[in-house]
Amino acid sequence: MKTEEAKTLILTLLETAQFTVDGLDVESRGEGEWYINIQSAQDAVSLIGRNGDVLSALQYLIKNIFRNKDITEEGEHIKVDVDSYRLRQESNVLNMADQRASEVVMTGRSALLPPMSPFFRRIVHLYVCEKYPTLSTESRGMGNDRSVCITAANHSDEPEESHESSDIYANLDI
Repeated sequence: MKTEEAKTLILTLLETAQFTVDGLDVESRGEGEWYINIQSAQDAVSLIGRNGDVLSALQYLIKNIFRNKDITEEGEHIKVDVDSYRLRQESNVLNMADQRASEVVMTGRSALLPPMSPFFRRIVHLYVCEKYPTLSTESRGMGNDRSVCITAANHSDEPEESHESSDIYANLDI
C-alpha cells in the first residue's frame, strides 16, 4: 500500500465532508493486511454511526477509491476503524465467545450466541476453532438473525440460549 497517498486521500475525503480528524494511523498487520485508525474526538460518533453502519460505509468507500487509484495492490485488504471502535467490539465479541465456549466445555451443552454480522461470526469461528479444538461452530439462522452455535465436537443437542449472557452483551454492535 502506498501509505502516504492513502493518508492524504483519507484526510482530504474527511475534511471535504467536514469531519474533524485529530490523527490518522496506517499500519501493516501482516502480509497484505492494513489497519487504518482515524482519531476524531469531536466526530467519532458521527463517523461510526449506529451499529457501525457509517464506519462500514466509509470502509467500503475507501477500499474502492484505493483500488481505483492503485493505492492498494491486488490481494491487499484494509480495515478502517475510528478511535479503535472495531478493536473494542472484536475484544467484546471474543470475550463473549470465550465465556460461552468455556460453558460448553464444562457442561457439554451447546450454546447459541446472539445474532451478529458475518465479520464477527467469522472471528468467532476462527477463535473457537483455534482455542478450543474439542468444540465446533456453525452459523445458524437467516439474514440479520444469523448466529454462531458452539457445540462439543461429538455432541448434537439443541443450543441453550442464555438470556443472562445476551443481556450483558446487549449493547454490542454485532
